[in-house]
Amino acid sequence: MGREVLNRKGRRTRLLRAAILASVALPGTAIAGDVVGTISSASLDRPARGVTVMIEETGQSVGTDQNGRYTILGLDAGTYTLLVLQPGYKDKRMTVTLRN
Repeated sequence: MGREVLNRKGRRTRLLRAAILASVALPGTAIAGDVVGTISSASLDRPARGVTVMIEETGQSVGTDQNGRYTILGLDAGTYTLLVLQPGYKDKRMTVTLRN
């Protein structure tokens, strides 16, 4: 998942990799699920903190913690586009589907 690109300084870096795990809540609840994941820098092989992860359809966004982890809570069933943003890197879009 990591293509090489040139950053603003012209050095070769790798795009952020996003490991996304969609977990589904218990049946019978109003909430379909949460999106939980970890963002890491492929070129540095370490977690990427302070990265913004946004659900395009809802505008909901969170930042990653010092371990590159993020959690977006309380999403209804459906298909969502995750947008991963970090200055100096190319934006990354991924699709995740939550089922009842």
